[in-house]
Amino acid sequence: MDFNYVDIYKNEFKDYSLNFFIKDLLSGFTVVAVALPLGLSYGITSGTGAISGLYSFLFGGIIIAALSNVSFQVNGSTAVTLGILASLTSMYGPQAVFLTGLISGIIILLCSILNFGKYINYTPNEIVLGLNSGISILLIANQLKKLLGVTGIHGSSIEKIIFAFSNIREANLISFGMGLCTIVILFLYPKKLNNMFPASLSVIILFLTINIIFDLDIEIIGEIPKSILNAISLNANYIKFKNILYLIAPSFSIAFLLILKSISCGLASAKQKNEILDSNRELFALGIGNIILPFIGAIPTAASISCTQVGIMNNQKTRISVLIHSIAILFIILFFGDYISKIPLTVLAGILITTGIKMNKVKILKEVFTNPKKHLPFIITTVTVLIKDVSLGIVLGLFSYYILYKIRRDSFER
Repeated sequence: MDFNYVDIYKNEFKDYSLNFFIKDLLSGFTVVAVALPLGLSYGITSGTGAISGLYSFLFGGIIIAALSNVSFQVNGSTAVTLGILASLTSMYGPQAVFLTGLISGIIILLCSILNFGKYINYTPNEIVLGLNSGISILLIANQLKKLLGVTGIHGSSIEKIIFAFSNIREANLISFGMGLCTIVILFLYPKKLNNMFPASLSVIILFLTINIIFDLDIEIIGEIPKSILNAISLNANYIKFKNILYLIAPSFSIAFLLILKSISCGLASAKQKNEILDSNRELFALGIGNIILPFIGAIPTAASISCTQVGIMNNQKTRISVLIHSIAILFIILFFGDYISKIPLTVLAGILITTGIKMNKVKILKEVFTNPKKHLPFIITTVTVLIKDVSLGIVLGLFSYYILYKIRRDSFER
């Protein structure tokens, strides 16, 4: 495994100029507008706190970008892992999330060493779509408590949804109204305006301002530490065999999802930048990053498709843009933490519910309902994720796909 970073950097910066730096500067600042609300939302939903989500963009951006063989990937916390992370926090506490991140990083690094990067592209599309669908419902279910401003919502995702609808009369009307307005604004927000000023940041600024002026009776983020170091991070004493043993299954699931997200984002974006993504180098960078991040207090990290695309669309030239966006996030944490602490949780819930809805492709869902027999692996993956967990969903989904593939092939040969 020979990664010649000297040649990579020489090739990337050989024509670097002041004009390139200005473009990197502007694109980096633009990416912050997308990364900030995502980091806050994902950190809170994971159960480890807003700062953990922000740190995944801050430090994940720097570490992984420095080791990547491409210039454009923006890394941070990701929605696809939130269902697993939230359940780990509720069952075992934040330390379990950080240890899972560490184990996932080691698994990803081993995949790089064993040259497994090229095989991730062979994951059946039915399984990927089924995972997205199941995880999106998990994501939505986990936000209902914050959206309604109520307590007592627990259990499986289905139980959470049923409880929320049956107890909607007990909702905090201000919280519920603000959350619904957030969702409506995000869906109606003009696409052209979104390219200049992201919708998620707009609703945060709007409702933060309203909350500051009227001091509303709703749940807010709470105190943001004004420090480079997170008060909560992986404790070395927690790294014990018994803890590792019960976190192995979710760690493999997290690793699989992080790899899938980063490689798919990288391959799609590389074409736009006229670069070539080396999957194994990307996994090496991703693995090292996720090994280091738990000790800083950041949750598992992968390439962010939305942030990466925003950077590219705003004329990002080199990975300097990622460094600038990370420095900008640190500046915001240190000097604007008091304002961030007053952001209503229901607004972040609205952002994530919108994300969950958009994760589903209407065309695919129509096909599934029209011809369910043809899409059994999709259905099995989705249902298993909802009623059991992501790990089993991946296993049963793949198993059902290859069983059906064999049956169809044998039928064709006859």
